[in-house]
Amino acid sequence: MKTVSVSNARGHLSQLVHDVAYDKSFVVLTNHGRKLAALVPAEDLDYFQKLEDQIDAEEAKKALEEAKKHGTVPFEKVFSRKKG
Repeated sequence: MKTVSVSNARGHLSQLVHDVAYDKSFVVLTNHGRKLAALVPAEDLDYFQKLEDQIDAEEAKKALEEAKKHGTVPFEKVFSRKKG
């Protein structure tokens, strides 16, 4: 995995994109040594998004199971304001 400063990447963006796309490598973009973003191959991004969707679906399923087990609180009760 290559690490490149943002200022350096500006002058070499087309080469970095080529390396990522065809060499299937990752490039981490930094600013003052701090990681800001990354360039990743498109198929890896697709994989990461599918993985994130799967994790979200599993968390939603757990939340629904918990709601069935413990019940829920009506919207009106959560957002009602005390008067007076």
